[in-house]
Amino acid sequence: MIAIDTDSPRLALGDNLRGILAMMASMFALTLNFAFVKLAGAVLPVGEVLFLRGLIAALLISVVAFATGAHRRLHRVFHRTVVWRTVCESAAAVCFVTALMRTPIANATVILQAMPLVITAAAAIWLGEVVHWRRWLAIVAGLLGVVIVIRPGLAAFQWWSLLVLVAVLLSAFRDLSTRRMPEGIPTVLVAVVALATLSLVGLSFSLFENWVVPDGTALMQVAGSGILLGLGLFFVVLAMRRGELSIIATFRYSAVLWAIVLGFVLWGDVLDLPTIAGALIIVGSGVYISYRERSLRATVPVVQTDAAAEVIHPPDRESP
Repeated sequence: MIAIDTDSPRLALGDNLRGILAMMASMFALTLNFAFVKLAGAVLPVGEVLFLRGLIAALLISVVAFATGAHRRLHRVFHRTVVWRTVCESAAAVCFVTALMRTPIANATVILQAMPLVITAAAAIWLGEVVHWRRWLAIVAGLLGVVIVIRPGLAAFQWWSLLVLVAVLLSAFRDLSTRRMPEGIPTVLVAVVALATLSLVGLSFSLFENWVVPDGTALMQVAGSGILLGLGLFFVVLAMRRGELSIIATFRYSAVLWAIVLGFVLWGDVLDLPTIAGALIIVGSGVYISYRERSLRATVPVVQTDAAAEVIHPPDRESP
């Protein structure tokens, strides 16, 4: 006997809503965290900021891990996908924070929004996912938007913007690793491992940086960034493991609005027309890719048999 699983759309909608809310919460926390990091970086070196921020966030999330009993499954975080995710997370954080100290927060955040485009391309190249010509055109358009923002060869060009691009690539691999993690690995432990590793990486910078004793203001800024980083990482891991990635990833772009507001309020930064144009192209390309992925997946009916669920795949092509 074959019957349509009528509960699946409702369950998917619930998962998508939870994923969207988690992504929006993550973007708010991470963008405010970037602002605190940039403020603290005016008086503290990069490594010291990374160490203190990671340490504070790791301690806070560890309390949650013990309170929920997740620490009893600590052995599961040694899975290779968690290791790869942690390496990419730490490297991306070093690159982005280093660039953030030297570029406007809104510009760095706009470039960071190319991440969904890179994830789609990386999934096609390394995971063998099918990406048709329309989405490839959207990816190319989005990357052209990045070029408009960076403006290589012109007076407005900053080499540090390229470091943000490196962070984007590393973050894309981080998210692909997150999607491949087994379900039995607690989200809170993944966040703890990432934060502890980042703190150790920051500590290693003391070998070639001149660290200083932070004053009260800098200490509060670093502590605030640590709390927000912990919350942001927790929610982004939760978001990436809930619902449809093509839908949830769209809500990354809420970070752009927060970055523009914070940049203007704290530093008086105002985006110029080329940066605004580039941002619109990047966001538009990302939204289109998410729309196409959602449309294609909607054509895949799921039926439930007495033995197991069977997925009827559509033809390997897009409609003209």
